[in-house]
Amino acid sequence: MIRGTRIFRNLSDAARLRVEAFDRSIVKANEQVQEIAMEIFGNQETTIDYLLKRAEEDRERTSLIFDDVEFSRGWIADTLNQTSNLVRGLELNDEDVIAYLSFNSEDFIPTVSGISASGAIPALINTSMKGSALKHSIEVTNAKYVFVGGDPAHHEALESLNLNIPIISKSKNYGLGLLDELRKKESKDRDEENMVGPMDTFSLIYTSGTTGLPKAAVKKHFQPALSAHAGRIFYGYTENDMMQNDLPLFHFSGLLNSIVAMSNGSKVCLSSKFSPAKAVETFTKKYPITHMMYIGETIRYINNTKPTASDMGSKLRICLGNGLERNEWVKFNKRFGENIWMAEVYGATELPFILCTPPNDEGKSGCTDGAISRLTPTFQEVNGLRLVKKDPNGDGFLRDANGHLFEVGFNEPGIIIMKVTDTFQYSGYFNDETKTNEKMIENAFGDGEVWIDSGDMLEINEEYEIFFCDRLGDTYRWKGENISAAEVERAVLKSGEFSEAVAYG
Repeated sequence: MIRGTRIFRNLSDAARLRVEAFDRSIVKANEQVQEIAMEIFGNQETTIDYLLKRAEEDRERTSLIFDDVEFSRGWIADTLNQTSNLVRGLELNDEDVIAYLSFNSEDFIPTVSGISASGAIPALINTSMKGSALKHSIEVTNAKYVFVGGDPAHHEALESLNLNIPIISKSKNYGLGLLDELRKKESKDRDEENMVGPMDTFSLIYTSGTTGLPKAAVKKHFQPALSAHAGRIFYGYTENDMMQNDLPLFHFSGLLNSIVAMSNGSKVCLSSKFSPAKAVETFTKKYPITHMMYIGETIRYINNTKPTASDMGSKLRICLGNGLERNEWVKFNKRFGENIWMAEVYGATELPFILCTPPNDEGKSGCTDGAISRLTPTFQEVNGLRLVKKDPNGDGFLRDANGHLFEVGFNEPGIIIMKVTDTFQYSGYFNDETKTNEKMIENAFGDGEVWIDSGDMLEINEEYEIFFCDRLGDTYRWKGENISAAEVERAVLKSGEFSEAVAYG
């Protein structure tokens, strides 16, 4: 058992100092998080407040650059408020859902924020969804409207479903008018009487459907609000910074980190789609990018582009993302700058916490290349995290005679679980109490405690560094997405050409 031990066996003096320094930083960070949480709840803050406040400070200052076109803080605020007022006029009940299907666009963030500010809930549909998966994603939330971007492929996909739900598009009139035209008729002022708070629902984000069709995970306003403060404290976002995001905004990591940067006054450079050569040009030549989002595949594609004379000329300080293999990490740092902090992050759509690589005193990764963070005994106690043994003969966990879980030892894979607390609450899946309860673990280490099963397997070494091992469930990776093997099997069988199908990757 790792928890509770204070004896760093076989550690060098340097390694022991690294672990002890990390523990000190964790205690300080936890104190800051608790103070921030009290401030958020005390003032009933959300990132909507932060975005509008930035506009009040300087309406003309650039907030977003989309495909090289600049949009001001004032434009973001106006579009947000007009969207909110438009949705209020649809006479929905609080927490009614509006499904939103759109590629990255200049108005994606203010549209999502505006829907959420109205008291309705935006459900962010994966743009690759078609057919039964798309229909399920919309109907599982009982969506009252569908807002859709201007892509004809999305119109075609929606029309093929014969949905009995009103559609409002940016480029095709389905009877109610075009989205931008309807927005322009609305007031740019905020409705001060009916404002949402940190425990209201910010959005629904879909899981990849690793155990079946996609599930709609609930995200409260508290999480992006807390992340906005954490971004300032831990990642150093200021008004002088610029964040590059080539990831899709319907994924929570892309949306969250863009809003975090904008909430702190940083500019966000957003692209309609990822191009390796364009991405390199963006952060080495075109813009003074200081922060960049990634997934492992995007870094690999970037590393495979032809080196240029300007590669070492970027302003990059931090790259944030997940799924980066050690060899690609090393290649990127060697080519673009050894001082770039590769902040490898672990998280899951439905979980209320994120783990990331801590920086050392030089502002670089404080862990071995490829490590997510350090799960020291102090970190485990402060944040309520454990790595526990899975039952090799079933879907559950190994338990002792008292029904308590077993923790793993060093270099032994285990499932990461999290204790539910006042600060880190579990919202589960929208309209799916059964699936929500399946994630909850009772009596993990004592009566009255509730823990959340991440479904992810990680491993810890002697310096308490943790590494991602595997995501449980029938799934494989394809172009940065977790693809459900079960959904592939259903699609193959639906063709009528096969009586049985097994998909794996």
